Amino acid sequence: MTRTPGRDYPLGCSYQPGEPPLQMTVQQLTDIRDAARSVAGRPGAHVFDDFLIVNGPSRAWTAKLALRGLWAKIRPPHAG
Repeated sequence: MTRTPGRDYPLGCSYQPGEPPLQMTVQQLTDIRDAARSVAGRPGAHVFDDFLIVNGPSRAWTAKLALRGLWAKIRPPHAG
């Protein structure tokens, strides 16, 4: 995930400036547990501020990430 809540890096991205540390707080781990319980039985990608949960196959989410990754590779420098 990026430091922007709910935003992850594109699929295949190898440069991730400002990526948050892998260590998570107890509160973040509790939030993940609660989120996993809330999406149980609901397939698809579920985005939260600090993490995402992909519950089962999610072709739409994978396609979106792949397109963002492709755009990140071909876009002009400094494009948003």
